[in-house]
Amino acid sequence: MKSRILQILMAYTACVLSVVAQTPPGAPEDNGLIPKSDTIYINVPPVSPNNGNTESLGVAIGQNGNVLVGWEDDGDGFFDTESIWTMFNSSGVSITPDTPQSSLDPAYAGQSVTNRFLSYFRKDGSATPGISSWGPKIKANPFSDGFGMGATSYGLGTEVPEFAAIQTQADGSEGDFPSVQLLTKDGQSVGIVAGVDDAYADRDGDIRIGDWEYLSNGNIVIVGESRQDQDLIDVYGGSAPGHQAIYRIVGPTGNVVKA
Repeated sequence: MKSRILQILMAYTACVLSVVAQTPPGAPEDNGLIPKSDTIYINVPPVSPNNGNTESLGVAIGQNGNVLVGWEDDGDGFFDTESIWTMFNSSGVSITPDTPQSSLDPAYAGQSVTNRFLSYFRKDGSATPGISSWGPKIKANPFSDGFGMGATSYGLGTEVPEFAAIQTQADGSEGDFPSVQLLTKDGQSVGIVAGVDDAYADRDGDIRIGDWEYLSNGNIVIVGESRQDQDLIDVYGGSAPGHQAIYRIVGPTGNVVKA
């Protein structure tokens, strides 16, 4: 037994000495990671929205070198920034213009903000505040130009009326569903696509976004975590209710390719 313990101690000591003897990784620039710009401070108060609750951070670099940065920053009321983004060029210069944002929710009538931290766009080009969806997932198109922000939408139907039917369940309550705001290489709106249609979303329960991605043919795949538990029996033939992973493939204009 003493011999066994001695062997273990010798092996442990050898591992410790090996770790100690390893060369520290060094500075990023010493490992081929050369900074292209100075450090960029994105949402520094008091000018920028910063509620002190940042989460769901994401960064994506497009083929043209532009950089999309997105995050969630829980707050209160109109300034509850649940999913916002802004864009920089390859030199770290902001290219998202200060943009007026107002809500269609009567609870926020008369309130507006103008800054470069955006969320979704309506068909008329007006920008919504970041209060309608949470948990942003930031992507760049690896096959072509373009960016996007996916999120779990709980109030998008109020801010962008054409999604009201998907947002509203059969019992009249609002349910969550996955959505993606597609953007051009310079951060202009391409449109919004949804991870489910109205009929699917009508059943009881929420559907959260799992992830989303561009496909090589230009389509978009959106993966959801469905909490419409009864669907596992009624739709998919399971033996008991429970969450399900679902997906939908759509074109950039929202046309359904596969669901």
